[in-house]
Amino acid sequence: MVLERERAATTVEAPDVPAVKPVVRTWGVDLGRALAAVAVVIIHASAAGDAPVDSAAATLRELASFAVPFFLATSAVFGVKSISATRSAWSIARQRLARLLVPYAAWTVVYIGLKALSAALADDPDRLDSLLRDPGRLVLLGGASVQLYFLPMLAIGMLLLPVADAMARRLRYKTDALGFAAVCVLPYWYLGWTGNGYDIATATAFRDLVDPTRTHAADAVVRVLLVIVAWLLRFLPYLGLAVVVRVFRLDRRCPRPVLLGSAAAFVIVEVLFRPFQPHILRELVVAFPLLLVCFATRGPQVPGRFSRAVSSVARHSFGIFLVHTAVLQVVQDVGDKLHHGFTARVSLGMVLACAAPTLLLAWLGAAIIDRIKPLRKILVAG
Repeated sequence: MVLERERAATTVEAPDVPAVKPVVRTWGVDLGRALAAVAVVIIHASAAGDAPVDSAAATLRELASFAVPFFLATSAVFGVKSISATRSAWSIARQRLARLLVPYAAWTVVYIGLKALSAALADDPDRLDSLLRDPGRLVLLGGASVQLYFLPMLAIGMLLLPVADAMARRLRYKTDALGFAAVCVLPYWYLGWTGNGYDIATATAFRDLVDPTRTHAADAVVRVLLVIVAWLLRFLPYLGLAVVVRVFRLDRRCPRPVLLGSAAAFVIVEVLFRPFQPHILRELVVAFPLLLVCFATRGPQVPGRFSRAVSSVARHSFGIFLVHTAVLQVVQDVGDKLHHGFTARVSLGMVLACAAPTLLLAWLGAAIIDRIKPLRKILVAG
């Protein structure tokens, strides 16, 4: 079969370190990862509790919303790409699980400790009680900090790698991958259409089947299981399109018609169908065209300061993602101390004033973690 012959011929490459010309071949993806890291900081800097949001800040946040879909797309593409004759899908899934769950457990403890310290300093025990009131969400669903849900969600998604590999082995022709991708989109499309997808605000899914106000142990177990199902269905479309990228080798050479077609799909979904479609379509038509553009972008043979800075931010993007909310809280608190009402209204100036120092300090913190081996192994599984 065509796909099996391509699989046997594929060389083994680590997902983040291609074997040939690393600067030239990965610089575009590095740029995408760096921009996504910046976008995550902007998203959280523009979410200051219940404060009203200016239109300019809302627009900036909307533009930054590509970050999580882009990270999901890169994880799926590099996960599928890593499967070869000498590296099974199960071995890659196990490796990804360790690299995600160890930092998740470590940062859950860190953020619980930070919030407990903050509650003690503020003499507000109710703040800590509210955090500990939902142990299922706290331990399993990333409740310790707003961004941590992404790690168990991605870990659950990695369990689908063997399924995607098994299905891909059964594709007789390259064009069959397109049908496979379409089938992968349908379950989560339906979930979003009915409003039963994962809701980060309440950490629930399948709202028609679960009541978030019920706190019995059995209800908590059902809630976690339903969230896991929703996470699996959310990651499935990314795996389907990752198979398309691999089968057609779009990471190596993306034809111009494909890029133009992807751009057209983005415009059509955004302009014509945006009011009538669930969020998954917007995610996919933003994340994958952007990823294809990143694959097609070549950096200089001898990188300059900007290229090195981009590559550094990309290399530390995981650490930035994990540490930035703690830094952001400090930056916002300092801003409120220096200027009363600093976070009372979310304006474009406030977002940028918070995001810039947060990014720099989180980048510095991630670089320090990377240099200390015990911390690197625990906090970023490096």
